[in-house]
Amino acid sequence: MSLRARRSLRTGAVVAAAVVAGAAAVGFAKLCDAAMSAHAHLVAAWPWLGPALLIVGLPLCVWLMRRLAPAAAGSGIPQVIAAGEIGRGRGLDGEKIHDDRVSMRTALVKVALAALLLVCGGSIGREGPTVQVVAAVMVFLTSWLRGGPGRRTLLIAGGAAGVSAAFNTPIAGIVFAVEELARGFDKRANTVVILAVVSAGVAAYALGGNYAYFGDMSGAAGWKAWFSAALIGVVSGLAGGLFSRLMAAILVGDNPVKRWKDARPVRFAAICGVVAAAAAVLSGGVTYGAGYTEAKSLLFGRFASGWDLAAGKWLATLSAAASGARASSQGGQAPPAGDGAA
Repeated sequence: MSLRARRSLRTGAVVAAAVVAGAAAVGFAKLCDAAMSAHAHLVAAWPWLGPALLIVGLPLCVWLMRRLAPAAAGSGIPQVIAAGEIGRGRGLDGEKIHDDRVSMRTALVKVALAALLLVCGGSIGREGPTVQVVAAVMVFLTSWLRGGPGRRTLLIAGGAAGVSAAFNTPIAGIVFAVEELARGFDKRANTVVILAVVSAGVAAYALGGNYAYFGDMSGAAGWKAWFSAALIGVVSGLAGGLFSRLMAAILVGDNPVKRWKDARPVRFAAICGVVAAAAAVLSGGVTYGAGYTEAKSLLFGRFASGWDLAAGKWLATLSAAASGARASSQGGQAPPAGDGAA
């Protein structure tokens, strides 16, 4: 086979893998929507079931994750970055990447647990997990290629394609690859990244349609809006900074809470479930799920109290992330001794 034919075959394989990965992203999004819809129907019929599902669901998801695929822990994007950095640090750009964080087993478990968490009313989003799932699909479908783009380049392309498909923003996928995932990789890989991003984006658009998170909004901003924007920015920045500090202390810090969490992860997740359930009850049930519908209603003036949503979501999201069902410092390591160990 001629060199040109081999190059064409590799290019076609990358494009085909990206299309399949984009379709997987759309399927994952629809699964998450169905999970949130199922939770809404359950809570509408039995309101008491909402808090109960959180109390049971968070520790259950932690227990399942630690046994089935510990590498499924995390929001998704940092795990893809870490997998790529390991390959770069060992000079394995041309070798096959063996990393549980971007394996198909991890991707399948992550999809299943994300759907289960949403059925239970967990305050999580699908975008970060989509990036990890799409990267895993890309790595799996191109693992047979020889020559051409290296394994790490294909991993980068998969992560960028995941951003493109998850957020419906191909340009953001390219920028994400260059700025976050592709530090130090060969510029010749740009073609592979762009092909993957565009192919995944087109596939996601064709299957899922064009969409905007909060619909189309129009209107003029007066001087009061400018004043409010500055105030909202300061308050939101402080709330976000506090959220990040608490997350860092629980997940990667060295303190009694972190040590107790590592020793008793399932019990810690159960406590987080109780906190999330309390946030749901106190906020009138607006903290369940990803929060897309509530945020859109708030922006269009069809929501009673933004403070209830903001405070409740802050606490519910912190509980879901800190529980270990979505984020953990364990990465792909085996669970330590304690009630989460085998």
